[in-house]
Amino acid sequence: MRPETTAQYLPLHIGFQPIVNVDSGRVVACQAVISGAQGRAFGALLGGLPVDERPALARRGIELALAMAVAAGLIEGGAMLALPVRAAGDADQTAAHLFCTALAHGVAPGRLIAEISADERGHADQALELAKACRARGIAIALDSYSAGPLGVRLLAEAKPRFVKLDPAMTRDIARNLPRFRVVESVLRAPRSFGATPIAPGIERGADLAALHTIGVTHFQSEALDMRKLAGRAPALIADLPPHLDVRSTVAEPRLPGAPRNLRTVPPQGPTLRAA
Repeated sequence: MRPETTAQYLPLHIGFQPIVNVDSGRVVACQAVISGAQGRAFGALLGGLPVDERPALARRGIELALAMAVAAGLIEGGAMLALPVRAAGDADQTAAHLFCTALAHGVAPGRLIAEISADERGHADQALELAKACRARGIAIALDSYSAGPLGVRLLAEAKPRFVKLDPAMTRDIARNLPRFRVVESVLRAPRSFGATPIAPGIERGADLAALHTIGVTHFQSEALDMRKLAGRAPALIADLPPHLDVRSTVAEPRLPGAPRNLRTVPPQGPTLRAA
């Protein structure tokens, strides 16, 4: 089979999606979405290239995304720019290129978010080296496709990300699936214990946004929904949830030493979903 080459995927196509805090309505960051001329995702493009050609395409994607974001004024007003940064080639060179390219476009490195994949099929050591090299230059880290697997947990503990993007497969149709809801509720504990802000990308239904909001997720990214229009409306979206989804939390009631344990159901802070 003839190996693919970088030239096949040029020009690259760059799009942007806002990451919005639905409580405040603020655009926290703009996510660069890079694809090839054939519509293939950026990660798939890199994976199809010979190893020695991957760094060049990765650098080109970063250069184009930064240039277009600045030209469009997307990071004015305090928003950050999230870029998919792949562990292709030397980690220090990759981070240095990102740092220098940002400065060349007048963007402070502290306004960047390097998105590093936490996919369990990846290589933890390479991803960790890249995360450390970016953090050493003042660039924030976001773990992408996080699902609390061994690789993701290691990166969470050692890379010290500012954001953690949940694997969309976990949150898809979550309002219709109580077991999945409970899994995500559990998965969120580790990022929060390390001070990382969870982000739910790929949300397609208002009901799913509402379900995640009840367990404290406030940052969302969606191609299907206008997050800015939904700002402040998460409680109202609870009406869209199916009646069988009950997200009340069971907590231990305070008791005196030696008293029998008595569990009671206490609604969480904010809107509570109850069975009909």
